[in-house]
Amino acid sequence: MKITTTFIVAIVGLPLLFGCSPARQSFETRRDVAIQSAKDGLVTFTNVVPTKYNKDNLSALISIGDGIIKTPLVSSAVLVRRSGATYIFFVFWIENYPSVSAIELKLNNQIQPIIIPTDASQTKLNEKDAETSIVFSSEHTWDKTSELWKGLEEMTNTNELVVRLLSANKPVTDWYAVDFYRDHKWITNAAIDK
Repeated sequence: MKITTTFIVAIVGLPLLFGCSPARQSFETRRDVAIQSAKDGLVTFTNVVPTKYNKDNLSALISIGDGIIKTPLVSSAVLVRRSGATYIFFVFWIENYPSVSAIELKLNNQIQPIIIPTDASQTKLNEKDAETSIVFSSEHTWDKTSELWKGLEEMTNTNELVVRLLSANKPVTDWYAVDFYRDHKWITNAAIDK
């Protein structure tokens, strides 16, 4: 009996010895952590923008159920104009492990979308987050000196303000509507009604 018990303990302990660290947590475990994180964010943040993207992320996480995501799924995209006139663009997506290399942003009446590569620091952060989560993000900032800033200042609605994710320079998601918050209000009712 002693040999059997030792054998079982050795088999059960093998995954710990050979790399089943937090980086190898199951999809379901990482999804559950992401759900709890979004719930915690709803309690922690009182600002309307983090509340918005935490609600979006929570809704998307719950809707995917137990199935593994084969391609990224945009869960939230929010463009914010801060009081200092700086624009910050938050994009969140869900996937098993991060594969997104760029964000493609299309503005109203714009013929050519803007491709925004994910920077190295954000990529490293997403890779680290993959140890415990399936929600990844990208954040971009534009100030008054950028050409894009001028176009954003002229926007009056978000009818065609959309984003999609790219991997290896190819689209991996459909276009997703961006919620736009400027001057302490949502530019469209879409963000309020979701």
